[in-house]
Amino acid sequence: MNATSASPSPAADNRDVVAELIVEARGAATVGIFHDEGARARVATRRLELQPPLRRTAAPS
Repeated sequence: MNATSASPSPAADNRDVVAELIVEARGAATVGIFHDEGARARVATRRLELQPPLRRTAAPS
């Protein structure tokens, strides 16, 4: 919430709507990328953390 109103920001409203739609779609395959830990905790039933690819060095010639 911001200091000038009692309602959450439009971004927070959108995040809540999207999170609720994802929760309602449980049972369907859904893939999401969430940078917000709270949103991720709310909607995720499984989590796969990706790592950057390993750099390969060129083979000596």
